[in-house]
Amino acid sequence: MGFNAQAEQSITPEWLKISGESRLRFEHLDEQFRVGTDGSDQGLFLRTLLKADADLGKVNLVGELIDARELFDIADEGSPLSTSTNNPLDVLQLYAKVDLFADTDKNIESYVRVGRFTMDIGTRRFVSRNGTRNTINSYNGIDWHYNNSKLAFRAFYTNPVQRRIDGDPLDNDPKTDQAFDEVDFWGVYLSPKTTKINNEWYVFDLKEDDDINQATNNRDLTTVGTHWWTKAKTSEWYYDAEFTYQWGDTRSSSSSTTDLDQQAYFAHLETGYSFDAKYSPKISFVYDYASGDEDPNDLDSERFDTLFGSRRFDYGPTAVFGPFIRSNISTPGVKLNLKPTSQTKVLVGLRGFWLAEETDAFSGARIPASADNSDTYIGTQLEARWQWTSISKKIKVDLTGAYLNAGDVLENNDKNDSTFVYAAVTYVF
Repeated sequence: MGFNAQAEQSITPEWLKISGESRLRFEHLDEQFRVGTDGSDQGLFLRTLLKADADLGKVNLVGELIDARELFDIADEGSPLSTSTNNPLDVLQLYAKVDLFADTDKNIESYVRVGRFTMDIGTRRFVSRNGTRNTINSYNGIDWHYNNSKLAFRAFYTNPVQRRIDGDPLDNDPKTDQAFDEVDFWGVYLSPKTTKINNEWYVFDLKEDDDINQATNNRDLTTVGTHWWTKAKTSEWYYDAEFTYQWGDTRSSSSSTTDLDQQAYFAHLETGYSFDAKYSPKISFVYDYASGDEDPNDLDSERFDTLFGSRRFDYGPTAVFGPFIRSNISTPGVKLNLKPTSQTKVLVGLRGFWLAEETDAFSGARIPASADNSDTYIGTQLEARWQWTSISKKIKVDLTGAYLNAGDVLENNDKNDSTFVYAAVTYVF
């Protein structure tokens, strides 16, 4: 999304497109659910993106800057600020896109990106360009795409970029982001277009080692999966299922020196119905399962690792909130989507959360497994979201609230119910 044609011609040459957005979001969390933190948190976050795309024929040069910072913070000790919330003024993308082959008559396209770039792959559960989070994942490497009328294929080899801050996150002092050779991330994605049911297949491989610049979990993980779905159509049921298996080696933390044998899995099941009625209501029934560690005292790990994925669309608002990740959870839920107008969307969601393994921790709140392994019920979350987009698509408003009713896992760690709200305004140019 850029300037209109008339303005663009008067400001930039025809081969150069400038676009971006600026989002201001106020967040308030009442009652912290994380161990080691108390009270409430409030913050005002600003994220600005500025992108330039130079079309030089068969080569496009693309650069994008990000400035993600917190403008003020009123928080009790332990507010979860990090490079997940702050990334002041750095290079998000800087790559060359080279067209390798194109045949419009046969609907064939092939191109490669080389440099630093962001990625959305498949359902975005394992590789994504973050939308809700204040900061965004990026990668240094090569990314090849091939598409025709029968399939979409993609292969990449990268070093994930480590976001960095100079000192206290609240100071918003920039420090150049860096990718390390000791962390390799590659993958292959395939989606056939000739079957009646949409489907996609993927393999991701992550290998990381400690070096003098950073300590890691020394993950050496291979993740394979498949996703099958039908499109949601009016007066019809739709179906969506994703199954993912993961194996390799990992460590329990970046300070550990003990390698664990990883065998983990994730499943997402969903079905729903779109009604031919006012506001176009769609109801969805969902269930997710992400395995947890069966025995913390052995040399095996069954705790699923979500890699570089997003979770907003599955588990509600993240940001300062975000108690749930794809690790050691079993969670059924129901969602209702409405479209009161062509510019407005409404979501109401209700989900219950249990530990998949009572012997494993609830990582989202930093809560270790209970001493007698008796607590499994984390809590129930109610979410409501209202989104509005102007006719020009230049202004977006997002109002969201979530209420987490604490279950045994939280209550037995002296945590009460939590309430989270945010209000965001985005200007797109």
